Amino acid sequence: MNCLKCLCLSLLLLCIVTISFSQKKNTLTFSVGASLPLGSFANTSSTAPGISPGFAGTGIFADVLFKRKIALSPFAIAGLLGLNVNFLKINKIIENYQGNNLNFKWTGKHSNWLSIAAMPGLCYSRDISKKVVFTAALFTGPAVAHSPGFTLKGAYNENGYYSNAESYQKDRWTLTVVSRLHTEAQFKINKKTNLVVQAAYNYLKPTFTKIVQKYNQMSGPTGSPFTQVSSSFSEFTYIQNMSTVNVGAGIVMGL
Repeated sequence: MNCLKCLCLSLLLLCIVTISFSQKKNTLTFSVGASLPLGSFANTSSTAPGISPGFAGTGIFADVLFKRKIALSPFAIAGLLGLNVNFLKINKIIENYQGNNLNFKWTGKHSNWLSIAAMPGLCYSRDISKKVVFTAALFTGPAVAHSPGFTLKGAYNENGYYSNAESYQKDRWTLTVVSRLHTEAQFKINKKTNLVVQAAYNYLKPTFTKIVQKYNQMSGPTGSPFTQVSSSFSEFTYIQNMSTVNVGAGIVMGL
């Protein structure tokens, strides 16, 4: 009798494990949405001591998320590739230059803030209803971050006097570490595809080194061969908090 009980229990356990592993445990999620800068990253004023203003505006993100369920548990191991772009508020930088040079007309061109991350993580999922699954996850891993560069040109020509100025800051790449708190809700559409809505908090604080700034100005009487030239050069290091909240949607496919 004991042997029969053991055999029945073993067969039952084998059936449960077989059913568990026969189910689709792997999913691949593609999502896009808005990237919202936080704190000093979105700051456009340099008046606060010890804070680097990022002049970052709302941007976009794109994620690819792979999840593999851990047997019968509500947990899954995951890997995430994330791209984050936040657009530089060049108009706010121009306003700062305009404040120091009221008579100049400034124009500018620029690149943007960018980070690319590859993060392993752990997910916990819970069924809210028959068609809705909630997931919370933690990720951390390496990333490359990009500090934007820009070129501003200013011109002044009035009352028999002219002046041309150019300000330049070089862009820079660096390695850093990023951490993410990730939440999502999946809505079942059919057996193969789900709709997902997600919100995530990204924290990264890269250090950018050897940031080069140059400023050149030529001025003098209009039509005169006599020109006064002034220039400056600086190289510095700074830490920039690039934290964002990402809100978006996408699709989930079973593999």
